[in-house]
Amino acid sequence: QNVKALRLQEQLHHHLQSSAVGSSEEKSIIEAMTIGHRSNMDTSLRRQFASAGISHMLALSGFHLSAIYLLLYFKL
Repeated sequence: QNVKALRLQEQLHHHLQSSAVGSSEEKSIIEAMTIGHRSNMDTSLRRQFASAGISHMLALSGFHLSAIYLLLYFKL
């Protein structure tokens, strides 16, 4: 199950990165908020989230990841 979840997460990462929609900064925010990849976010952008008091929005709980995985798994 974990392998499927990681594979799905990686597919979503590649799909988002190859998408022509949005700037690289916008993609990095979407990616952080949906699949937990924060490595593409610029350090200054992370600091902006922290200083605004909304850095918790970038942290995903296990429940959210599980819910996304289940929705996509059964839809695919």
